[in-house]
Amino acid sequence: MLKGWIRLYRELLEKTIWLRSTARQKCVSITVLLLASYQANRQKFNGKNLDLKPGQFVTSLDSISSAAGKGISAENVRSALKRLEGLGFLTNESTNSGRLISVVNWNGYQSTAAVSQQSSQQADRDVRHDGSCRLMGLDGWIKLHRVLLANPVWWNSTAEQKCVLITVLLLVSHCEKSWEWGGKKFVVKPGEAVTSLASIMKKAGRGVSIQNVRSALKRFERMEFLTNESTKNGRLISIVNWDSYQSSIDKVQQSGQQSGNIAPAKPQHLSIKKEEKKCTRWSFKKKVTIPSDFHLTEQMRRDAARIGYTGDIEDYTARFISKCFGKCWKYSDWGAVWLEWLREEMEEKHEKLEKAKMIEPSYYKPINEVDVYANP
Repeated sequence: MLKGWIRLYRELLEKTIWLRSTARQKCVSITVLLLASYQANRQKFNGKNLDLKPGQFVTSLDSISSAAGKGISAENVRSALKRLEGLGFLTNESTNSGRLISVVNWNGYQSTAAVSQQSSQQADRDVRHDGSCRLMGLDGWIKLHRVLLANPVWWNSTAEQKCVLITVLLLVSHCEKSWEWGGKKFVVKPGEAVTSLASIMKKAGRGVSIQNVRSALKRFERMEFLTNESTKNGRLISIVNWDSYQSSIDKVQQSGQQSGNIAPAKPQHLSIKKEEKKCTRWSFKKKVTIPSDFHLTEQMRRDAARIGYTGDIEDYTARFISKCFGKCWKYSDWGAVWLEWLREEMEEKHEKLEKAKMIEPSYYKPINEVDVYANP
């Protein structure tokens, strides 16, 4: 059942079906794609043997709910299927013996022939005349393995966290890319992306907040699914072990993958060394309100300089203390909170600056609308 993989297009992040659906509806749509059959087969349906085509499967609301994981009820599945049917994404036939789901235009973007054509087109777009990989927008596709549905990183995450997971996978680069920004050259490797919490939230669409993105990244980092490093120019996200399950799309055919049940290998190491824990002076065994003697230390100044903060650090600390005293928030590591909020302030200022200058990073340039989910 959970063999092989599907193609998931990066341009999905620009589609109405993603941006305007709730977090639960997005999770159901991804689950349906992963559950759909990749080849013709025969199953019992409504008391008869039914020849299923690629993109179809016989299921139930409870089965989809179980596969969708934590936070997705059968009623959530019912409403999501109704919306997806209204958008022309699938057809949904219900009887006493089961539910027949058919993904519309499945062969148009999941067939072996389409893989070869898409791979050739993507290679032409991504490589410059000098042989280097160009920086592109939300183009191309990734492999999304069906075995993901059995992984705790999926089924034990909230609906919002699952949306962040898919968004990050679609945002990271598939090849090494370089660009110039602010007079300096920046390079990202395959499986990496320079972004921000606000940008991820925007791409994740309706129902996902900054706090959802923050908690999701922390969870996925603990599970060694990704690494998350704040830099002077944004947030560097790196998918651990990317190459092991995103091998060259030009060399691998979907039909071969489907029969091989190739799943991501367990990561042996992190691609980026985790930052050493800083600001340990304000750490406690349990959550407490901000200490009355909380103040700016030399270590905190060094941490601020390390992540590239150039503002008035004393003013920021004073505002931080005032807000935390007023709200009576409780944390076990106030030094870590101070540093994390400092990073977020840097990201917010960066986002505002981009909007003011009407400059958008080139890797987010919109592409021509080609609705692969529409009827052929």
